[in-house]
Amino acid sequence: MNESITKKIADFVATIKFENLPVQAVDAAKKHILDCLGVALIGSKEKIGQIMRRYGERIQGSHEATLWGSNYKLQASQAAFVNGTLAHAIDYDDWAVSWVGHPTVAILPAALALAEKKNSSGKACLLAYILGVELGGNLSNVFGNTHYSLGWHNTGTLGSIGSTIASAKMLNLESYKIRIAMGIGASLASGLRENFGTMTKPLHAGNAARNGIVAAELADEDFTANESIIEADQGFSKVFAGGKEFSFDEVAEHLNYDFEIVSSGFNIKPYPSCGATHPMIFATLSLRKEPNIVPAEVSEIICRTTLNIPNILIHHRPQKGLEGKFSMEYCLSTALIDGKVGIKQFEDENLNRSEMQELIPKARFEIPDDFPDDIFFPQEVIIKLKNGKEYSQKITFAAVPGAPQNPMTWEDQSAKFVDCVEGILPQKTIDNIVELVDNFDELSNVNELTRLL
Repeated sequence: MNESITKKIADFVATIKFENLPVQAVDAAKKHILDCLGVALIGSKEKIGQIMRRYGERIQGSHEATLWGSNYKLQASQAAFVNGTLAHAIDYDDWAVSWVGHPTVAILPAALALAEKKNSSGKACLLAYILGVELGGNLSNVFGNTHYSLGWHNTGTLGSIGSTIASAKMLNLESYKIRIAMGIGASLASGLRENFGTMTKPLHAGNAARNGIVAAELADEDFTANESIIEADQGFSKVFAGGKEFSFDEVAEHLNYDFEIVSSGFNIKPYPSCGATHPMIFATLSLRKEPNIVPAEVSEIICRTTLNIPNILIHHRPQKGLEGKFSMEYCLSTALIDGKVGIKQFEDENLNRSEMQELIPKARFEIPDDFPDDIFFPQEVIIKLKNGKEYSQKITFAAVPGAPQNPMTWEDQSAKFVDCVEGILPQKTIDNIVELVDNFDELSNVNELTRLL
């Protein structure tokens, strides 16, 4: 009988040490950690952040882990729940092609909460985080778009598995208990894409982070669950893929320290909207530099793309700023009108401007017959003017700033962090956080960092 992939994963997680990680993986992880903390802190000031903070304050229990952006500490699982939601609140966090979702917001809040609870080192937290994002990405590579196309939000579903793996590593569980934890985490997994454009989408990330800690802590207490949950007949992979069966040979082959965070890389967002909007935003901002393009003179904006993109960007006539993050029509309109797509562009007041409401209906999707059914196929923007002139640009995801093929430097990432938290934290605290994350693997206790959050 072949060894189950659940057991292979658990054995790998139980035995790997920080010294096995490539330096490139550690360096990349630091950028994504700083990114997550920055977008979470600015998310704490949004309406959703205020709601989640009040919720966290009401359920105060054990003072185990910091509620970011406040002076409160919560039980680790609840801190992860709130912090994960804050980190995904404005959709400005990283995303990964391999995941078809957002890895860090589902994994880091769990790993860091348990590290804070246990007074663990930066190395221990980094290892747990990297393992969580690695295994979630490996499993998603097997599923392809099947899981996502059925309406599941991978950030919540695969995020629960990744968070469970990270949490199990933080608790130093042995292989058998890791398998049990995965069985629990798989049953807790959820997240529906129909909730895109509402506060519940970021809740998926917080729920995934909480699920991981709950699953690992229950497994540590000898809770029971299926030991082969990934490949079982009614297990995680088959159920979440609508009955489709998969081969896990690729996952097994990748358990050789060829880490996704390095080999495939994650995208760090330059714009606080769904990653599917980014190529066309970048192209539109480039075209806007043409001297003849004046928003009032635009007659039509054509978004040539694959069928999958409008199925992700479901709000064609958004009524709220949150919905605008999942509206290609709105994102391109605000790019043309404002010449930038930043945090303020997704405030409700910006959406309701008369010039915006006039331009949005002029944008439309076009699905060419020769475009394959591939989310990441190159997209094309065509801007037509009333005087008959026409401008176009075709662009790939890889060309967008922050993509693995066009990565942000540490200086770029630090600048994004500062932009997010200026006015929220004192400058000295901002500088200290950047320095501590840059030296995260040298921290003997992660509380050196979390006390500043």
